[in-house]
Amino acid sequence: MSSATFVQLKELMVTQGHITDSRNTSALEQLAMFMRVLTHSGSIVTSQNIFSTP
Repeated sequence: MSSATFVQLKELMVTQGHITDSRNTSALEQLAMFMRVLTHSGSIVTSQNIFSTP
């Protein structure tokens, strides 16, 4: 997916109210995390470890 398409998808999701910026995570980061979980095989714990802050 091109970066322009990714940003357009983020804007669409924000406009429709599916995601919003939060205090700690931007809508762009939320979408990136969601897309990674969908496209990579592995456990939720593995994904959580990748995105958690120390």
